[in-house]
Amino acid sequence: MSAEVPTPTTGDELIVLNSIFNSAVATSLMLGTYVVVYLGTVYIYLTKKSSRNNIVLFAITAMFIITVAQFAVQWAVVKRDLVNNDASRFTAFVASALEPAWQTLFNDFCGLFTSFLADGLLIWRCYNIWDGQLRVVAVSLFLLFTETSIYASAIILLLVDNLNPTTQAAVNTLNDLIGAALFITASTTSLSASLIAYRIYSLSRNDPLNRANKTFGKLVDVLIQSAAAYALISVWYAIETVIPETATNVWILIATDDYLFYIFPIVAGVASTSMVARVALIASSDAARSGIVPVSGLEFRAEESAATSEILSGVNRVYMIGGGDVESEHKEGERLDKEKGRAT
Repeated sequence: MSAEVPTPTTGDELIVLNSIFNSAVATSLMLGTYVVVYLGTVYIYLTKKSSRNNIVLFAITAMFIITVAQFAVQWAVVKRDLVNNDASRFTAFVASALEPAWQTLFNDFCGLFTSFLADGLLIWRCYNIWDGQLRVVAVSLFLLFTETSIYASAIILLLVDNLNPTTQAAVNTLNDLIGAALFITASTTSLSASLIAYRIYSLSRNDPLNRANKTFGKLVDVLIQSAAAYALISVWYAIETVIPETATNVWILIATDDYLFYIFPIVAGVASTSMVARVALIASSDAARSGIVPVSGLEFRAEESAATSEILSGVNRVYMIGGGDVESEHKEGERLDKEKGRAT
């Protein structure tokens, strides 16, 4: 949003109109991928033998609905700009510059909820993978609260100005708030993703079950579980918002924002939903195995201790260890002792 921009040239008009059309096409293709990922994750989450969390299911569903709603608004904007105002290139360009007040408010609400839900899922994953250590995610929680407060401040500012800030100072304040919120979002996602990636690496490095895994496979697993794509696009989007606008780059920045604004929620949704699917698959795989055999590097130490405790204390229970029957061997030993006593 900008109150003062230079007079566009023919090339500038083409840059903006092309970005509107191309971003809509790119968004539609990416949304198709998102639909597949979301439906697949819901199926995995509801059918696999793993613990289910209704809050997690609600979060990925809410993100999906928000993204679909944004996509619907985007196509309505494309129709308004390129179809309803098709008398000339200039009329289409002017229509694209006249963003309705409700659309600005809707976009800010979508940005608030998408960032909050995606970061919340990342922090949830980080908290669980670090065995419920609150101190590990304390900074991430503080950043999440801060970014939510800044987004809320931007929305309140819009409402105070009747959804239409008319002075350059009000526009600059709104832009600064949105830019600050995006930078804090980038910080939150980067910190949480780094903590998740480090935890996975540190546990799998000493896990004998993962030594045979290929390095590429480990890298892909880390990227999925840490929602690295979301962290990267958050940083990119945040940097784009703080680049100073000049007469030579303002239209390029506006075109870039057209792409990032609609691609950002899809990448955030796909990355977060893929992370949930991967965690559900890990939990399902672990639940399908024997409680004695450690199957996941993330739960290796806990399961090893439980199995050892059971083997040491369960004299009268049957465990198959190296092909031997502990209870049978115990009874056979008692029988030999009795026979030895009779012989003496």
